[in-house]
Amino acid sequence: MLYNTRMAKPHYNHCEILTAPKDYRPLPNLLAAVRHDSKYNRPDSRFSSDPLLRVADDLSSITHAVPEKDLARGGSSRHGAFVAHVRYAEQKRDMPETLVIKPSTVPTALGELAMTQYLEHEGLAPFPVDGLVVEGAPEGAAAQDRSRVALLLSRYQSEVVGLDSLAWHEMSMDDIALYATEAATALAALHRVAVAHGDGYLRNVVRVSGQPARMIDFEHAVSFSDVVDQADGGDEAAQRHIADMMSRDLCSMFTDVVQQVQLTRAAERSTWLDPALDAYYEKLAVLGHDQLVTAASAVMAAARRTVR
Repeated sequence: MLYNTRMAKPHYNHCEILTAPKDYRPLPNLLAAVRHDSKYNRPDSRFSSDPLLRVADDLSSITHAVPEKDLARGGSSRHGAFVAHVRYAEQKRDMPETLVIKPSTVPTALGELAMTQYLEHEGLAPFPVDGLVVEGAPEGAAAQDRSRVALLLSRYQSEVVGLDSLAWHEMSMDDIALYATEAATALAALHRVAVAHGDGYLRNVVRVSGQPARMIDFEHAVSFSDVVDQADGGDEAAQRHIADMMSRDLCSMFTDVVQQVQLTRAAERSTWLDPALDAYYEKLAVLGHDQLVTAASAVMAAARRTVR
């Protein structure tokens, strides 16, 4: 097998894991396993000790995999994700397919799969998880060994543009305001369904051709709709918790914009900050729960303090 010599050695090992399973099983639907109490999702799924491949119905077992591009080096991912060319046991055309491979552990991968399926159901995941590969358990280890490597597979889309890859420092103020507003709107779309991203930086915001900007990489995302229900009952601690979770996301995003643009003058910051905050609030206000709209005032105030 020929490898791209520029790739990091761990990707070679991950490609070997991809081709190890001898059969495949349907990808589990974990949508209902998403917790809504602001705790991380850790769905349980039983695996054998053997390498296991679970994929969407239109994929089959992978017989050949070659790593091609490291996404982490370009700043578009901090999770060791990479692009690989693969061939399937039931290949219907000569050209290999391109997949994005994201290494993880079994509990984290299952949690991200569940949240991605949940947000896909809500129309907020720009692309689905198409497969999950779990490496074989080490000799003598239990089948449920949590240290086993798990790989999340998604079909590569060349038209995806990460907002962190844009030349922010070369943009006009109008363009900075445009992209900051897109990023804030993408985050507000998650908050409107009571989901905190947990890693709300520009590296996790993408534009897909013909679609609005969307958040990606949901391994840290949590739902807090149960907390919203508590706040409805007058629980002040729950109200503060909602605002804190939303603030962390938005403050991380706006701090990232400031660093990307390297702005120093307050007048320049307000040029993009005001429209971005307005768009964030408007997205929440449309069909958003009253508690979320109420929290938005505190969230926006925190964001202004962050970039002051």
